[in-house]
Amino acid sequence: MTRRQLSLALLWVDFALLATAVMAGLFARLVPHFGLDPASVFQSATATAKACTALLGATILQCLVAVVATPRKAKGKEQVPAGGRVLGDWPIALAGLAFAFSFAAMALNADAAQNAQLEMTQRLALDGDTLRLDGAIGKSLPERLRQVYAAGGHPRRLTLGANHGGNVEAMLEAAKILQAHQLDEARVTGPCDSACAFLALLLPHRYLAPGGALGFHDVRKSITGDRKAAEDSRLSLHASMRAAGYTDELVDELLASDQIQYPARAELQRRHLITGCIDDAGLATTCAN
Repeated sequence: MTRRQLSLALLWVDFALLATAVMAGLFARLVPHFGLDPASVFQSATATAKACTALLGATILQCLVAVVATPRKAKGKEQVPAGGRVLGDWPIALAGLAFAFSFAAMALNADAAQNAQLEMTQRLALDGDTLRLDGAIGKSLPERLRQVYAAGGHPRRLTLGANHGGNVEAMLEAAKILQAHQLDEARVTGPCDSACAFLALLLPHRYLAPGGALGFHDVRKSITGDRKAAEDSRLSLHASMRAAGYTDELVDELLASDQIQYPARAELQRRHLITGCIDDAGLATTCAN
């Protein structure tokens, strides 16, 4: 195979993988809007993220081939490689373009894969006057809450079971919806981490049941995408917490660690992060750990 044929073949591979990556990423983003199966979408997005890695490798190889195949001069005379003069400089330009777009495609699929995983584990259910949220917080949560109220639901409390957090912006929007409908009580019955913990804090009354715990860390560590998006989420969280009566110093302290930290129950109560503790029957009890 000549250099020209190899160059053309790699370009086709580059753009075919790029198109597949972009389409899969866009497809995964439709999960919250069209009720698609999140498990299958997660698998698809994960597979495509691997394809993006192959795309990056193919593009780097394409760049090397393009450099080798580009005419160059020696001692004042142009040397034409085996690929022929027809290659000119366009392989480098196209390879550079594919190289740039590959990063965008990988970011798109990383975000889509993360959200698909959150949607797959998120569980929201209404039982009488109690709304229960388990698993995770995906981008679809605000819309699902609107559907609960549109269907005539009027929950009085939110129960947060084992929940490892998720999308910060979706959590903040969900908190506003709950506040607007005067849902003022959160009961934490399992490990409630990251965005889940802050969702609890944004409601007026917060109780820890047996097995309940609030875990805090720097939310930027769990956000895929560029640094600006992560920093914007942190600023939005600060603004919402400030509006709820928390100081910036306290929020910064909660966000200080890269790893999930679980403050002691007594400490949470002393700092007014929780209203109190309850037993399995919902009766007030001591917050001693």
